[in-house]
Amino acid sequence: MRFEDCTATVHETADPEVVIAEYGPSGTVTTTGRRASASFVMVLRVRDGRIVHLREYQDVRAISAALDPGAGPDGASRPCRAGVPGTAPARARPALRPRPPAR
Repeated sequence: MRFEDCTATVHETADPEVVIAEYGPSGTVTTTGRRASASFVMVLRVRDGRIVHLREYQDVRAISAALDPGAGPDGASRPCRAGVPGTAPARARPALRPRPPAR
């Protein structure tokens, strides 16, 4: 991936130790020439000038579609066909539950 742009917004919270940042890099997938972008949210807890906790949330579907060599020009995956490279079925991932930040 060749990153060409990134937008970012930082949000203040009621807790002075917690910062929330939304950002979205975009660029070109070098193996396919396809433009791609994805959204991320990062939650940080900063204490005494040091990051003591960090959690990042990603748009995994957008990233996967951008990197999938079997995806069409719109980024949508093509139907799975057994034995055809780049058309493997997506594996289901277990749902993640957020953990409370360490104190």
